[in-house]
Amino acid sequence: MKRIKHKYLMGGVLAAGLVLPVVCAGLVIHSFWDPFGQTAKLPVAVVNEDQPVTYQGKRMAVGEQVVSQLKNNHKLGWRFLSAKEAADGMKHNRYYTVVTIPKNFSQRATTVTDHHPQQMKLSYATNDSLNYIGEIISETGATQLNSAVKRAVTKAYALSMFQQIKASGQGFQTAAKGATQLKDGTVTLADGMNTYTTGVTKVKDGLLQLSTKVQQLPTGVNRLATGANKLATGLQTLQAKTQPLASGVAQLDSGAGRLASGSKRVTTGLQQLSAKTGPLAAGVQRLATGSGQVTDGLRQVSAKTQPLVDGVTKLDDGSAQVTAGLEKLNSKTGALASGVVQLADGSQALAVSTTQYVNGVYQVHTGLQALDTNGKTLAASVQALADGASGLSAQVSAGQSGINELSGSVKQLVTASTTGAAGLQAKGQQLQDQLKSDLTTLGTAIGGSSVAATKVATIQSELKQLDDTSTTASDDATAQAANKLKTAVAQIDSDSQSGDQSAGMTQSQIDAKVASVASATKMTADQKAAMTSALAGAGQTKPATSTSSAKTAVTTAANELVKASDAPATTETATASPQTVTRLKRAVADLADATSSSQGTTAAAALQKVLGDATALQTYFEQVTAAIGQQSAALSQLNGAVTGNDDSLVKKYANLVNGSQKLSAKLAEANGKVPAFTTGIGKLLAGSDQLASNGPALITGTAQLAAGTRQLNGQVPTLVTGVNDLTTGSKQVSGGLHQLTGQLPTLTGGVTRLVNGSLQVTNGLGLLNGQLPALTGGVGQLVVGSGQMTTGSQQLAGGLSQLNGRVPVLVAGVSQLANGGNQLSNGLHTLNQQAPQLVAGVGQLTTGSQQLAANSPKLTAGARQLKDGNGKLATALQGGADKVQATPLTSRTAAMFASPSELSHQRFSYVPNFGHAIAPFVVAMLTFLGLTALVAWFDYRRQLQTPRQLANLTGWVLLQSLITSAGMAVMLHAAQPWTFMGLTGLFALAVLVVELVLRLFMGRLAVLVVGALFFLQLCVANGIFPVQTVKTLYAPLAKFLPMTYANLGLTQALSGTGISPAVLTMGISAAVVIIALGIGLIGLKLMNPKNSMAGERQE
Repeated sequence: MKRIKHKYLMGGVLAAGLVLPVVCAGLVIHSFWDPFGQTAKLPVAVVNEDQPVTYQGKRMAVGEQVVSQLKNNHKLGWRFLSAKEAADGMKHNRYYTVVTIPKNFSQRATTVTDHHPQQMKLSYATNDSLNYIGEIISETGATQLNSAVKRAVTKAYALSMFQQIKASGQGFQTAAKGATQLKDGTVTLADGMNTYTTGVTKVKDGLLQLSTKVQQLPTGVNRLATGANKLATGLQTLQAKTQPLASGVAQLDSGAGRLASGSKRVTTGLQQLSAKTGPLAAGVQRLATGSGQVTDGLRQVSAKTQPLVDGVTKLDDGSAQVTAGLEKLNSKTGALASGVVQLADGSQALAVSTTQYVNGVYQVHTGLQALDTNGKTLAASVQALADGASGLSAQVSAGQSGINELSGSVKQLVTASTTGAAGLQAKGQQLQDQLKSDLTTLGTAIGGSSVAATKVATIQSELKQLDDTSTTASDDATAQAANKLKTAVAQIDSDSQSGDQSAGMTQSQIDAKVASVASATKMTADQKAAMTSALAGAGQTKPATSTSSAKTAVTTAANELVKASDAPATTETATASPQTVTRLKRAVADLADATSSSQGTTAAAALQKVLGDATALQTYFEQVTAAIGQQSAALSQLNGAVTGNDDSLVKKYANLVNGSQKLSAKLAEANGKVPAFTTGIGKLLAGSDQLASNGPALITGTAQLAAGTRQLNGQVPTLVTGVNDLTTGSKQVSGGLHQLTGQLPTLTGGVTRLVNGSLQVTNGLGLLNGQLPALTGGVGQLVVGSGQMTTGSQQLAGGLSQLNGRVPVLVAGVSQLANGGNQLSNGLHTLNQQAPQLVAGVGQLTTGSQQLAANSPKLTAGARQLKDGNGKLATALQGGADKVQATPLTSRTAAMFASPSELSHQRFSYVPNFGHAIAPFVVAMLTFLGLTALVAWFDYRRQLQTPRQLANLTGWVLLQSLITSAGMAVMLHAAQPWTFMGLTGLFALAVLVVELVLRLFMGRLAVLVVGALFFLQLCVANGIFPVQTVKTLYAPLAKFLPMTYANLGLTQALSGTGISPAVLTMGISAAVVIIALGIGLIGLKLMNPKNSMAGERQE
């Protein structure tokens, strides 16, 4: 029971060592997960005591604007309270900060343009004792608020200044216009001053004369007074007539304006007309040419109207025929529908036949594979036969010279007859089999046609008859005769030999050669037996016999061979085969005529193949007939040679030797052609493979054909309806053509009138073309005259405008003249009385005019300077106004004044919240604590004495670090989870080695060192604040602590930026050095039994 409790206790402790670091790390990170993302819940009080003011005619309430912006700002928990509520909340620790907007906030904003501007003061109070971090966040929020207020007020200032600048710009523009008017006035002043100086000079001269003549003034004044009375009377009359004069001048001015405007439009139109006269001449020329072409074309049209009439008449007749044909077609739609049904049934049968055809193709493909295999064997057999023929030639050449001709001729005849018969028979059988196969394929392909099927059956019966005939016409008689002749010749050979030794191969060699040839050439059992019987005893040694008996035997055998050879050529069997082939070819041609128009491409291809097979079979039988004739002639010649003297046999032996040599050459040639034959079989097999692979596609096509015919059968009612509609439309077309025929005379008359009218147009265009030069010249003169008239009318309008403008002055002047006349009359009476004083005054005036004349040059120079100065003033003012107006003074410009810079933030690596930021430190810290607890537990259990126990501890430490790092990698969605886990394991190994070394060499004092190491790393390697900001004496030790590199590496693996080479190199190097040194020290310690941990514990 105690052992069970101990076991459970061990398991519980180890499980706690594995699980607690993960749970603790998760709880710590979750508690610090995202404190800065929850600042909207941080309560900050805002007190707005600002009072709105009026600035430049507009209401300004900066405090209200700030509050409005803060209501849309969710970075802090803004609370808008009164001053009393804010103070109470601060007192009871409900708010971290109180921001106060004073009463004079807006008022001070308006003092920016005063002589003594006052700054706007935004105050805030903080409660540091509540939370220091909260106070820092609040201070940051107040600073940002102050910046926002600065931007808003600066923008308002800028907009106000922009309005003033715009108003100044408008004033500059007005001043520039006034200066321009001053410049124009000074010009007039200068002109007047010139006139004035001239007048002053004249006045001076006149006054000199006046001073001379004034003496006669009294008398003249008296007469002038009398005349003045008359003048007053006349001026009153003139005043009465000036008003009608003003009205007439105004009407004349209005008419002159309209005259100038109309003259200008006339001039513009004439200029456009003058510009278009050139293109008009060219266009009229082209129009005349085109009109002639139109006339010629209309004449051609007129000439073609009669053929048109005839064509329309024929079209009318043809339309009637079409209508009749459509009615007939409409009557046949029932039969068409029945035919479509039959076509659907036939396509279904074709689909079934196509399946059978594909099965046949597979069988052909199998046969071709067997043929390909046997072709390779045939090559070897032909090579063996060629070798045997070469040996035969050598043996024949070494034969006896006495019977060369007889023995060689017989051997040549027997060999040629046997080989030729076997080859021709095999070829005939192959052609017949091929024809049968193709006929079967053709019958499958055209199974839907009864006529074609009948033709195929006829061809098959002819082929069967041909097969029976060729089978019946065996070569037994020829073979027996040849065997007898062979025996007789062998007897002669034996008689001619000098000893008992055989002239050729042994019998066993001959039998083996026969068996090899029979196997290679696929002989039948009967053919093999016949050849074996014919060569039986050829290799045996026979006793000598008499020449006469051998000659008799040879003669008898030759006669039998001639008879056997001549027999097929004279019987019905020999002639039956060629005749049967001729009938077979004729039947194939009839089948082609029967199927060419109704079957598909597959049947046509099969039919062409059957026709080629029949032609090849006919060629074969012609070759057989020729070979039989040659064999008969050769046997007759042999018979004559045998029945003659013995010398002929000896002479023919040399021919036999030559024949054997030729046979060897031909066999060698055949041997050379065997690879081509094998290649052809391979190509045929490849084609058969292709044909077999396309079989499913053919079946699919026939199925689609059947589906198409069924669809066609379904569309037959639509076709019938369409034919009915077509018949109705044709009747309508026929009626329209009848109407068109009735209107043809009218068309002919219209074409004739059109030709006549075109002739008239062509003649008129010719006349117009002839008058165009005169028109162009007249238009040019009109343009010149119109321009002169426009100029004159404009001058007239200008003069009348000036006159009309002076009429009011004239009226006023006449009125003044009338009044002045009355005054003049009265004044003259006075003047008459004051004449003596006038004479004295004239003297003084003369003196003054002389002084004016002397100062006139100075006055002229001053007026000139005034004119120049006004010109410069107008130019400068206009330039200033243009610059002010060209400056963009918009709201965006004001925003630029308020906030001229923008802060751009780019992240090299991204850490979403504070939880992610402290996660690496928490993982490293709890890994450190977890492995420390495991080491302490193993030490307590006295399981640190052997290498196996140390390895067991290492495994548990690695497992604990991997569980912790894997859980945190999944929880934090690490970008590089494997790197995260690997770095944690490496850190755990490094710390484990350090603690083991400390425990081995320091015993229980190692606990204090490990605690100090943990505390040191907790202070300077926590990763919460940059190590540079930690103002302690031991801060530089951070670069030598494992947790520094663990924090940095885990952070980079967590954020996905990858571990930098420097950190990776330094961290791995430090870990490797620590682990290597630690393992070495542990090994040294364990090797010394006196320094074990157990011993230290006992002490």
